[in-house]
Amino acid sequence: MMNNILNSQFIKKVNDVTSNSWIQGIQKSITLILSFIIIGSLITVISLINNIKANLIPDLGYMSTFTFGMVGLFVASLIPYNILQQKKNDKKMLASFTSLALYLMLIKPKFDGSGNHVTFELSRFGSAGLFLSIIAGIVVTAIILFTSRYSFFKKDTLMPEFIVNLFDSLIPITFIIFIGWLGLTAKNIDPFKIVTSLFSPLSIIGQST
Repeated sequence: MMNNILNSQFIKKVNDVTSNSWIQGIQKSITLILSFIIIGSLITVISLINNIKANLIPDLGYMSTFTFGMVGLFVASLIPYNILQQKKNDKKMLASFTSLALYLMLIKPKFDGSGNHVTFELSRFGSAGLFLSIIAGIVVTAIILFTSRYSFFKKDTLMPEFIVNLFDSLIPITFIIFIGWLGLTAKNIDPFKIVTSLFSPLSIIGQST
């Protein structure tokens, strides 16, 4: 009897957690990139054939790079979209683009003297940057949801909807990009390295799969 009560309470708690829109959004985002992870992993395994006999098959490394090697980039845009979709918030595309921009800034690309050319460290797009992309996605989602409660206009305004959305989006996007700017321009701070070091055990496991 007691076991049944404990089991039912435990199951109820688990269901409450799994039904949370934030958890569902993150879970769906991770699920969507599984195909890319599997493809990249298969390419890596197939490429081992060249260890048996050199140049037996062509170099397939680029296929892995643009599948498994891009999962951090994909997740950065998917998490805000999926969470806001669960919450039926119509700013999901806006949040997705903004999160992607924030992620690209936080992985600390390098600019040349003219500012016309930028260099990204390719490994930061992949599983190594996965935890940073999750954090970026969650931060953007939280800011968008918070600012969605407020508007420059009254509900009965005669202004066109696209004008309302435009002005209501200016402050959250500006604030988020300002966060990215801080991370990008800070000389002695690398958000990517900080997050990676915090989650280093999980990151090592992710890169070894």
